[in-house]
Amino acid sequence: HKNIRTQPQIDSAIEEAFEKKAIIIHTIVSRQLRKYLQEKTGSLGVPQVDLLGPILNELDDFLHVGDTAKRAGILHSVDEKYYKRVE
Repeated sequence: HKNIRTQPQIDSAIEEAFEKKAIIIHTIVSRQLRKYLQEKTGSLGVPQVDLLGPILNELDDFLHVGDTAKRAGILHSVDEKYYKRVE
């Protein structure tokens, strides 16, 4: 799964990981969505690794800024055209 920004998208990824006995490695920017994912994976026993959350939390604290949720994707939107160009 890529470009996940909603709870239903998270639910779908967790369901698939649960069925395949997989691990979820993510870079979700929104604190609320990271927390949601962590709670859902924890309740199902699906392992997950948050690569970006700890860094964002430290930066938020250091820079005295609020939740970064409103800034997710502000640099550029990632769509199929982008992925084709990268490939």
